[in-house]
Amino acid sequence: MNITEQIAEHVTIPDILHKYGFQTGIHNRIICPIHNGHKANFCYTDHVFHCWTCQAHGNCISLVAQIFGISNKQAVIKINNDFNLHLTEERPTYRDKLRIREMEAQRQAREVKAEQGHEIYLQINQARRELFSLYGDDIEQVLYLDRLLDAYGKDPAPLVDWQVDIENLIINLKEVCKTPC
Repeated sequence: MNITEQIAEHVTIPDILHKYGFQTGIHNRIICPIHNGHKANFCYTDHVFHCWTCQAHGNCISLVAQIFGISNKQAVIKINNDFNLHLTEERPTYRDKLRIREMEAQRQAREVKAEQGHEIYLQINQARRELFSLYGDDIEQVLYLDRLLDAYGKDPAPLVDWQVDIENLIINLKEVCKTPC
């Protein structure tokens, strides 16, 4: 039995997902950890995975390789070390460790930006509800916020780049609506 078969015998896809900070989902479906999609298009069993959006598929070794942007050989070494399997004496090179740290930092930055974007999206939604409750659906400001919410409903992360502008916009829209027409 070679090392890849031994790893496949000892480590499952859910083990990999838990180890590297991804949540497992209901019915073994989650947002793809490889391309960070918006819907739960990544499905898995104990030994194989498939993403219906980016078409990534494979076993636990190829999953680690694709998540961290490393080769399958480097993924074998990483899994062996991270799960303390002691199947080989090889250790990741310094360059591999740097690449893995960089990929992990990028993933965490994307998650933080997505959370911040979601918070801004909720602020816009709250402002829209306030304006709608005061003035109805006919005023231009409510329609503008509707377009903004529609545009960024699926991916609010870009809203972070315009956070200050959006906060000023909300304040200005509320002020414009307070003045009599």
